[in-house]
Amino acid sequence: MEHLKKEEKEICASAENEWEHVSVAIGIAEYDPQFDKSVVDTLKRADEYMYEKKRIEKQNKKDDRKG
Repeated sequence: MEHLKKEEKEICASAENEWEHVSVAIGIAEYDPQFDKSVVDTLKRADEYMYEKKRIEKQNKKDDRKG
């Protein structure tokens, strides 16, 4: 994950235009028989984590632009 974040920063730093920026989002979840009936449930949780991380990162970018 750290390698991907490093690459992301390097690409964004070298971009001449904002539309050339990239972002990486990954959600990770481990199968837990107490919560998951199948691997699909695990993947759904991983997806939820990914979208939550994306939401937080988007909010942080907005906050950084404000001040």
